[in-house]
Amino acid sequence: MLSQNYHQQTKLLTSLLDENIDFSQTSTSLVVDVSSSLVEQYKKQEDEKRTEKDRPSLNSSINKVTQQKKSTTLLDCFKYFTTKETLSDDDLWNCPKCKELKRCTKKFDLWLLPKVLIVQLKRFNYTRYFRDKIDLLIDCPLRNLDLEQFVLNPSEKVKAKYDLIAVSNHMGGLGGGHYTAHAKNSHDQKWHTFDDSYVSEVSEDSVISKAAYVLIYQQQQSQTIPHHASGNESTNK
Repeated sequence: MLSQNYHQQTKLLTSLLDENIDFSQTSTSLVVDVSSSLVEQYKKQEDEKRTEKDRPSLNSSINKVTQQKKSTTLLDCFKYFTTKETLSDDDLWNCPKCKELKRCTKKFDLWLLPKVLIVQLKRFNYTRYFRDKIDLLIDCPLRNLDLEQFVLNPSEKVKAKYDLIAVSNHMGGLGGGHYTAHAKNSHDQKWHTFDDSYVSEVSEDSVISKAAYVLIYQQQQSQTIPHHASGNESTNK
């Protein structure tokens, strides 16, 4: 039987056991008396682990799509982002009618569209128990990204097409990395890569890669700008 004086300190259980018990003896047995509060805390942590494991993450969901298709597209990401989600018991909603906590759902939709659309891909996955980088190639269109199916406002649907004008890339892992950028020249329509102080042309086929992290799209003109007669032209027929 193991007994010792209590001192307020933090010490690993494994080191404490190694110091007091010889586990080389086959007849050794260990009985630990744990308070009920610690047991409940342990059960809660185990439940959270199982919940985190069972909950579909962005990476796992997209990987399922990848198995079914040759590649994962940016529209697949938008579909996942706008999917209705049922919140957990930790995010219960206080119903104003029955005054009780209820499980609820949340959903994102697009109402107003910006002239410049910035899309940040989820490249870093963090949970309480692990973290990693998501190196998944996302097929992002250089032209005619059409978001009409995600827009609820009818007057905005005609503005739902975008062209890619820049990409921010991240190379490396969670401990460190390097950023570069691709950008399209609005005058000659050529793509260039920016790597610290170095600038060079890059082909369109190389603009999108597994390193793509932030995408910048520009809204297409929904209507042709009307031609206005100059001041020298007569308006009389």
